[in-house]
Amino acid sequence: MIGSIAVLLAVIACVSGKIYFKEDFNDKGWESRWVVPSDWKPKSELGDWKWTAGRFTGDATDKGIQTQPNARHHGLSAKLDSPFTNTGKELVLQFTVKHEQELDCGGGYIKLLGDVDQSKFGGDSPYQIMFGPDICGPSNRKTHVIFNYPPKNDNLLIKNEVRVETDQLTHVYSLVVRPDNTFEVYIDLESAKKGSLEDNWDFLLPKEIKDPAQSKPADWVDVKKNS
Repeated sequence: MIGSIAVLLAVIACVSGKIYFKEDFNDKGWESRWVVPSDWKPKSELGDWKWTAGRFTGDATDKGIQTQPNARHHGLSAKLDSPFTNTGKELVLQFTVKHEQELDCGGGYIKLLGDVDQSKFGGDSPYQIMFGPDICGPSNRKTHVIFNYPPKNDNLLIKNEVRVETDQLTHVYSLVVRPDNTFEVYIDLESAKKGSLEDNWDFLLPKEIKDPAQSKPADWVDVKKNS
């Protein structure tokens, strides 16, 4: 995240009832569970994480972590207790984020990673899924939903943008990926976008493509003929 103020809650789960990862940041031990990268950027460009309930809260004991100061790069990672597969199950990624100031340019994302050097974890680290709000100026305001597609070795962004919340309240972002190759994005537990993976990401080649070997004959006439 760059230049953002956010309070995060990260959850990775399957609807079978098994929770593979959950973090509420409500105890001081959170620092031992998370690794803040030290070799991602020069120290002067890296920000810190503050354990706080934030300025706007109804319960001072309900805490999260907050980026500080402005205009810095922020990142941190934690390992799952055990590997998992979502084959035949729904995969749910969910977290809360709150911007306590009017955000000029920044984002708060959750990433589902593979093996990664946590000391170097950053924006260029490979991932399987990236999900969360991105706000930069008046024209770039969306919720990122990105899947890594190994056959193309590419990070594929959803084709139809998902809205994002830009106020200073706490919002819950949820991504559900279902075994029937459909997905649904919820914002504050209300559906914001849903559909098939095939229709919303370029996983497959287009059904019709131009044949580079085909060309117009040399005597082809483009002038319209009147009937």
